[in-house]
Amino acid sequence: MLLFAAAAHLFMAQAADLPTLPDPEAGRYQTCLAQIETAPEAAYEEAMAWIAENDALLAHRCAAAALVERGRPAVAAARMEELATRGGIRDPGVQAELYAVAGNAWLAARNPGRARTALTETLTLLRDSPEYLPDVLIDRAQALGLLGDWRGAEEDLNRALDLQPDNALALRLRSGARVQLG
Repeated sequence: MLLFAAAAHLFMAQAADLPTLPDPEAGRYQTCLAQIETAPEAAYEEAMAWIAENDALLAHRCAAAALVERGRPAVAAARMEELATRGGIRDPGVQAELYAVAGNAWLAARNPGRARTALTETLTLLRDSPEYLPDVLIDRAQALGLLGDWRGAEEDLNRALDLQPDNALALRLRSGARVQLG
């Protein structure tokens, strides 16, 4: 159960960690995220109104974060995957981010198979951006562990540690994977 609470927390942290965006969009997004902590239903309704206004990507992100907070991570994950495959989003970095959010939401929804698929897509899209790989590898390792693929989990964690040798979470999870491997 702790893993899924952590997945929901990681989803929210990931939702807040975006590159620099135009001020009006970023300000509205930050306001929406802040509202999730105290009134997730109201934040969701605000995000849906924002989507109706201009179909902003950040509005979709906020709606997904609100859905996770409201206990509906599978709905959030499906929406993020659908958004990533839309014809209008051609930037691989944006698509990777959406798949990563979906993967974390699938983890929170206790669906490690779908999480693995989304996170594998993220890794494929990020192959030229090694600075983002460790976090995604750690996330996918958690999905693999939940699927009982401890060897795959260890391999992903080894790759993450090759890129970030002092990553405490990767070290802890790798230790657990190795215990499972015997």
